[in-house]
Amino acid sequence: QNLDPTTLSITNSLTDVRAENLFFNLGFDYQDKYIFEGLVRRDGSSLFGENERYQVFYRATAAYRITEDITIPGINELKVRGSYGTSGSRPGFAAQYETFNLSRGVASKAVLGNPDLKPSRISEFEFGVNATFLNKFNFEFNYADISADDQILLVPLPGVAGFSSQWRNAGLVTTKALEFSLGSYIKDTQDFSWDFNIVASNAISKVERLDVPPLLRGDGITSGMFRIQEGEEFGVMYGNRFAKSADDFILDQNGFITNISGYVPGSANNKTPEQFVRNSDGYMIPVGTEYTSGETAVLLYDPETGQKLDAKIGNSRPDLILGLNQNIRYKNFALFVLLDAQIGGDIYNSSRQNMYFQERHGDLDQAGKPEGQRKAATYYSSAVSLYNGATPSEHFVEKATYMKLREVALNYRLDNAFMQRVGLGNVLQDAKISLIGRNLLTFTDYSGFDPEVASLSAGDPTTFRSDAYVYPMFRTFTAAIEVRF
Repeated sequence: QNLDPTTLSITNSLTDVRAENLFFNLGFDYQDKYIFEGLVRRDGSSLFGENERYQVFYRATAAYRITEDITIPGINELKVRGSYGTSGSRPGFAAQYETFNLSRGVASKAVLGNPDLKPSRISEFEFGVNATFLNKFNFEFNYADISADDQILLVPLPGVAGFSSQWRNAGLVTTKALEFSLGSYIKDTQDFSWDFNIVASNAISKVERLDVPPLLRGDGITSGMFRIQEGEEFGVMYGNRFAKSADDFILDQNGFITNISGYVPGSANNKTPEQFVRNSDGYMIPVGTEYTSGETAVLLYDPETGQKLDAKIGNSRPDLILGLNQNIRYKNFALFVLLDAQIGGDIYNSSRQNMYFQERHGDLDQAGKPEGQRKAATYYSSAVSLYNGATPSEHFVEKATYMKLREVALNYRLDNAFMQRVGLGNVLQDAKISLIGRNLLTFTDYSGFDPEVASLSAGDPTTFRSDAYVYPMFRTFTAAIEVRF
């Protein structure tokens, strides 16, 4: 076989990671109502920087079963608990070392080593309540206050450093989270049972400190819409904005608009609000241009810098995550249903933006519209209008609210009595036939295929939500037979 030497590459790696861990654990339970536990751990790892080989972490928890001392009508069990602890996330193997790229025998500097690199330190305080009441309901509530300090970030370096970047401990992110669940056996008899469980959660993460300049995360199609910046929530989107009303215009003393393209102080060619009108899509456009090739959505500019306005346009953090599952059994039949929902939160539709440029998105389809009410393709695809040259803009930020029928499973059990009737009782104990469907239905106003998708290119698909030609969640159907001998 002939191999082309220009397409061959050789790679080799050898890693040796060593760890040393010592811990002390203590538990205390008094009369099964006062419960305490503590842990101290000393971790040493060769993954830590040369000057930071050892770190100490700890945890303490306490719980009090109130109903062991106090009788509360209708309450079967009531327990409060609290805990505080620390943990760490280790750096990657090469983070503390200088690395080089090798091309045709020539080595070039890549990442500068850092002998002072430590694991990121996560501190968490948690308070919770557990309760069972009315002999059928179970309730749980959790509040968590989490602090992630010394975050490990790949920081760009100035050109004079010779190296392009360096791994550093830079930044503090705090998270406040709430979660509750409620479950119950609605009915439980020999022939029929029905139980359900509801869970809900909300979490807000904020960058409290960032020891480096703001970081941008894109998705491979649209550049840098997600911004990691001190004082901002994790998951915020920044980009350009379009004027939606005359109130968005900033006027000088002569009544001319200062925050649009082309403004020059003292020029007779400056524009006034009367020269623009709101079109059918809700954007300000030049008067008389709607449904013509001259129609363009007016971008807002920063009057101080003369550049396109770079402003907050969205936030991928949902307001609430919900889940509901139910189990229903009637004799040998069993039905499991799982519903998931997200309320609030935004997703950046990069697929839609790029398809504007390619003139392939459904928004551009004007078929069936009355003559004289058809948008020109340039209104969508022009770099100075909605497409905006692949630069992030608020037009492509959409609400990611959805509800999904996540799973439905129907089971039928052929018990041993049935096996006896068909003459297999001495061979088979029982059998179960199952039909399972997953991701069956999605209810949403999102214009793409699936608001739950995210691009891995942005770094964290659970936080930086963007739709960049990502496959939607697959709908699957499964049939299964389970036999016990």
